[in-house]
Amino acid sequence: MISQDNIDNDGVGGKPLLRFRVDESKGGGFTQEDIDRNLTACTISGNNEVSKGFGGDQLFGRIMWLPYRPDNSDMVCLVQSRGLVRIGYTSPVPVLNQLVEVDGHGGVRRITKTNKLITSGRHYMRGHVVAVDRDNKTCDIWLG
Repeated sequence: MISQDNIDNDGVGGKPLLRFRVDESKGGGFTQEDIDRNLTACTISGNNEVSKGFGGDQLFGRIMWLPYRPDNSDMVCLVQSRGLVRIGYTSPVPVLNQLVEVDGHGGVRRITKTNKLITSGRHYMRGHVVAVDRDNKTCDIWLG
């Protein structure tokens, strides 16, 4: 019998990965340290551009890869925007079967207010929590 604690669906359904420019001015850019700490939640901030956004913004996906940039050129990253992702969370703690939003620092949090996209019926279940790991402060999220 499989234990619920042994199920790992991270990344399932996540192909293909998309290329985006990282807007380092809106909510800050991403670093390799963010990726190592699962602080990879991103939102759309411009044309073909993602950022950490601001607390309460809609989750788009997670940053999967950043290049090494010794010349400080524009950063282009790979983003997983569908399937299941594992992302670090902050307070308020995400709840199973509920939605999340970005926290503005690379993590997610339980949705804190009625989002206009949800009430207009256009949310498409993006950011649906399927598992919460309180020990590692991560949650598994279905992006759709």
